[in-house]
Amino acid sequence: MKGDIKLRRGYDGDVMLVNPSATLGIGGEATVYSFPNDESLAAKVYLKPTDDHGRKLAVMCANPPIERTEGEEGSPLAWPVDTLHSADRKRRVIGYLMPKMKGMDPIINVYSLQSRLKDRPKFTFGHLLRTGQSLARAVSAVHASNYIIGDLNYTNAFVSQDSQVTLIDTDSFQVLDPDTGEIYRCPVFTPDFTPPELQGDEASTLTDRTHQHDLFSLGVLMFQLLMAGGHPFAGAFQEEGDPAPITDRIKDGHYPYATRREVPYKPAAIALPLNIMAPALRDLFTKCFEDGHDNPELRPTADAWLEALIQAEDKLTDCATNEQHKYDNELAACPWCERSVLLGGRDPFPSLAVVESGEHIQTVQVRQTLPTDWKPEWAGQQQVREYKAAGRGLTPDSKIWVGVSIFLWVGIPIWIALAMLSPGIVALAFLIYVTLAFMVPWGLLSSIGLKATLSFQAGSRWMISAAAGSIIGIVIITVGSVIFAF
Repeated sequence: MKGDIKLRRGYDGDVMLVNPSATLGIGGEATVYSFPNDESLAAKVYLKPTDDHGRKLAVMCANPPIERTEGEEGSPLAWPVDTLHSADRKRRVIGYLMPKMKGMDPIINVYSLQSRLKDRPKFTFGHLLRTGQSLARAVSAVHASNYIIGDLNYTNAFVSQDSQVTLIDTDSFQVLDPDTGEIYRCPVFTPDFTPPELQGDEASTLTDRTHQHDLFSLGVLMFQLLMAGGHPFAGAFQEEGDPAPITDRIKDGHYPYATRREVPYKPAAIALPLNIMAPALRDLFTKCFEDGHDNPELRPTADAWLEALIQAEDKLTDCATNEQHKYDNELAACPWCERSVLLGGRDPFPSLAVVESGEHIQTVQVRQTLPTDWKPEWAGQQQVREYKAAGRGLTPDSKIWVGVSIFLWVGIPIWIALAMLSPGIVALAFLIYVTLAFMVPWGLLSSIGLKATLSFQAGSRWMISAAAGSIIGIVIITVGSVIFAF
């Protein structure tokens, strides 16, 4: 047919015709077409094919990775299955055949709230965890076969309706020829997914990538997937002047959720709190973005992510208010209910009844003027729960603090009255208050720390009351002792 593109398969030399109207996608370097003879395949044809393309594709076709699907349908990698050649005498490699994706969208459409509510309104947090598991399996398959992705980001990870991930643009992976030792480097990179050791390196496309570089990108994509699309290095700047771009924050290790170092950024008020994640996932983010900043070898592997994500899914519990709200069973309350209030009524995981009515896609005014120190009520409850589990002294909600506070405030006027009748009471009262004066600071510091207590976090008001009572009591008793002494 006139206008058709004539191609020749590398495997058997058969000539095939591709209709330009059957275009699946157009990029800066190639165009993807439907393959007319097999609906399960697609053809990627380069605009400017080179000899390096041909050699690299030959190595990839001869050495496919071991796919770790574990029950998943489809392929986790759009890997070249055959080379495509020009139909002339030169028979140059001009493209390749690969598995065709059906009913899949870029992963950004899954973690972006607006896109997810439109196209996948019945997705829950459990679906996001399963998407992460599939992503981890795909990366694990690549690394197990000694390949390196090089430019893992939200544009080359696609997700099916059943949460299965397929990595595309595999021809940009870094490939090692096992026979010659030649390395075909990854020719591209995405700055916001580039690890700190490569930031600012203009020659990064000429640098041999490592598995550790991929693992940083994997951590960023996992964070976005599970944290409502937020970048792990986005946050509210706490100093004067303009905040640095994301790339500089990555380079300097300014992770706003850092627990082991001081950084000039804090999570934005509208951002999801990290402690909605299972502890194992929080630990992996810390290893990736804090520990891994200075030592890339400490970044979690894809298998480590897979294990933690499976465990996190096993720990999910259902919200009593909305059956679509799935959250970690160690949390004191449903964070998605709180999130819905924060978003002005826009539920990130709407109930099935709301979805059926179509109300989930209505435009909602999102309130973004919360104070920077705002924290949801459930976060304080969760903090208390964690203190109890860790056995860290008296917890802020302990009834002991209520008793101590009442004793100190009621005891002060009672002591004053008794001291007028019997000066001997002064010595006993002084002894009691001095003892409590040591007990209260110990309770404050061992439970949540002085800073958290003074900011009234985790229900610490009775602790503050007890502290104030002990201080005022000591002052009154001391003054009283001096007066009675004279």
